[in-house]
Amino acid sequence: MRETEKLLADILFRIDAVRGDRGSGYKGLAQRYHQLTKPFMTGRTREVHEDEFVKNQKNLRKRIQDYIDEGGGDPPPRVLEWANKEVPKLPVQVPDDSPEVPNDNQMVTGLETLILYMLQNLRVPL
Repeated sequence: MRETEKLLADILFRIDAVRGDRGSGYKGLAQRYHQLTKPFMTGRTREVHEDEFVKNQKNLRKRIQDYIDEGGGDPPPRVLEWANKEVPKLPVQVPDDSPEVPNDNQMVTGLETLILYMLQNLRVPL
């Protein structure tokens, strides 16, 4: 295997690696990004994950430069996307005083009301 092929394989691993439950392996950028979009990811835990995400991006950019310097040319577009992707923002939390979502019975009642209204107000000869 040529050096550029090894570098590209390493680059893709740095993006796509997935650590399983209770695992001790490497978490790729995609897995870390996905975790940072979760509402439970707050406080110190979020800070650590953000720091790891940024550190992993820095290492990825170094590997991309190594790939280019070895004559690999431009890396695939998705590689550059992950190298420069912004840390996801914390998801917006819905306040507790927000309006309630209608339950199934309320939705059915609303649907029945709409159907009755349409039947009574449509002027279509039968």
